[in-house]
Amino acid sequence: DFEHPAADHVLQWDLRFSREVVTAFAPAVPDAAQRADMLALLDRAWAAITPLSAALRMQVVHADLAHYNLVARPDEAGRPFVCGVIDFGDVTKSWVVADLATAITSLFEREDHDVLEQACAVALGFHKNFPLLDEEIAALWPLIAARTALLVACVEHQIHIDPHNMYNVEERSVNMTIFRRVKDVPFALAEAAFRAALGRPPVPALASVAASLAATAAA
Repeated sequence: DFEHPAADHVLQWDLRFSREVVTAFAPAVPDAAQRADMLALLDRAWAAITPLSAALRMQVVHADLAHYNLVARPDEAGRPFVCGVIDFGDVTKSWVVADLATAITSLFEREDHDVLEQACAVALGFHKNFPLLDEEIAALWPLIAARTALLVACVEHQIHIDPHNMYNVEERSVNMTIFRRVKDVPFALAEAAFRAALGRPPVPALASVAASLAATAAA
């Protein structure tokens, strides 16, 4: 229920505006094939997001809840235990599930784990604390795709402005690894994997059908 007068503002990292930002920055992507792939992924993402957007819940979100903005300390077994978050410069009011999409996307630079395995593990942890709606589950992978396209467009835009900034040059390689791992995952496959991981029936309508059949049998 947290609100703030400054929370509702336009931010380039807000996934609600990813279509506009990526389209605006696309000319900065020097490779024509890469640019076409990025825009094609963006179009597929928004074709899936648009019919779901009205059902996606809004609140004030971090908007850059990636692994590099987490603070951890060793637990009793010596494993990292997340105990804090830093960098609140992108805080804004947006879709709650977009924060989850951002967190998941940041993990895909690690190539030692399957993308859906990583995504489902994080989604399950989120879901246990903030149960996701069917529409949010359906929108999650398309939002990950939109975030991926946004990462590519934004880093190329920054390199175009400042080609000698080595941080951005290094980020280009990281973002292309993420893009390569995300772009070929079918949205329907990702949604099915999320639903299975979260203990939901494979098709949303099955729950209501099962309830109806149970009621009929009990009558």
